[in-house]
Amino acid sequence: MARTMEDMTADDLQGESQRLDAIGKFHFAVDDIFDGVMPDGTTEMKNPGLSVRLRVLAPADHKDKTIGLIFGDGNMSHKDQGKFAKKKQCALLVATNVVTPAQLDGSAFSYDEQLARGMQLFGELEWGDEDDDGKKYPELAWANLYHVDDPRAKSYPRDDEALKVIPTSLRHEKGYFDPLLKKNSPSGSSKSQAQAKPTDADFEGL
Repeated sequence: MARTMEDMTADDLQGESQRLDAIGKFHFAVDDIFDGVMPDGTTEMKNPGLSVRLRVLAPADHKDKTIGLIFGDGNMSHKDQGKFAKKKQCALLVATNVVTPAQLDGSAFSYDEQLARGMQLFGELEWGDEDDDGKKYPELAWANLYHVDDPRAKSYPRDDEALKVIPTSLRHEKGYFDPLLKKNSPSGSSKSQAQAKPTDADFEGL
């Protein structure tokens, strides 16, 4: 039996994938953020956490490419008791103005992750491990996500025109980031530090 195809033109077969398949340093915009859902916006995550869909603003040769990143809540049974997972989440939250560096003092805090939608940030990607098919995909390098005014992100490419649209209330002077630049580490035993919530000292040197 013959089959019928509708609503397709030759133009539909032109162009290339909009998925980012490269590594390096990027200027991103947050197109969407999800709690407990994968970056496609529909698939439930196997483990609790956040996910984001980022769109490249710079460099120009990757402009408008997109990538999804997952930020799990971490596992208390892991050797670091989930601290590195919290570190990546907090890097995302600070980079997107959801929380301030000053809030990372070791105490609990509440936040609305949806405030990250539409925010701009800098991030670095590296190749992940090979999958079962021998394919590698970009993933977040360490916890390298930065607010656009973070002095640690001077080497990142940027879209100056895009930066101009950010409200002044979301731009910050260098002093705002001082808690992230301190050289002192939290006191206490290594065990207590491993169990503690992230503090600004955890983000030094990122």
